[in-house]
Amino acid sequence: MGENDKHLNFRASFLLTPSPRDKEKQVFSITTAVHFNNGMGEMYFLPVKPFHGLIIRSTLKKCNKSMQV
Repeated sequence: MGENDKHLNFRASFLLTPSPRDKEKQVFSITTAVHFNNGMGEMYFLPVKPFHGLIIRSTLKKCNKSMQV
């Protein structure tokens, strides 16, 4: 999934695989990619970049909690 903008293009890929430790569980992974189309895209992403990993981890934790029964 993704979105194109005149300043940058964003893509996210989601993968659900069996846990290597416990076959009863699954591992959910997200991979993201950003392609800058111009300098404005780089300027836009500059303040986001330091927090990007934290945002993704937080989102994954919330998804995990909401999916547990």
